[in-house]
Amino acid sequence: MSEFADQYLDVLQNIEAAIVSVAREAPVATDWDVEQALDLLIRTYRGQSVAATLEKRLSPVAREMARRVRAILEWRNTTTEQPAPRRVTAEEIVACLKYIQKSVQFWHKEGGRTGYLDFIDQFIH
Repeated sequence: MSEFADQYLDVLQNIEAAIVSVAREAPVATDWDVEQALDLLIRTYRGQSVAATLEKRLSPVAREMARRVRAILEWRNTTTEQPAPRRVTAEEIVACLKYIQKSVQFWHKEGGRTGYLDFIDQFIH
């Protein structure tokens, strides 16, 4: 595992758990849905105004993935539960999303339409 993954493992796991939860409910989900959701979230956290326009073009599955990931990231940064998860900046979130995006691209090449989803599903319980 990379140094980056070690440092942000909790955030990466939260993001991937949200993605897998949608994929398990929607058997039609593909790596493309994940790519679309991640692209929207990266643009959103960078403050790009095109994000709202892009969201309208997403598949329902990708839209739900983006919604759940955004919800877990917002919860991380607003919860008062103890022990509270560490807060992360928008820049850190973008870096985590890009890290996962690279994983999607790698596993998609290795395993086809659902290569990434099949790979991470085995690690999320």
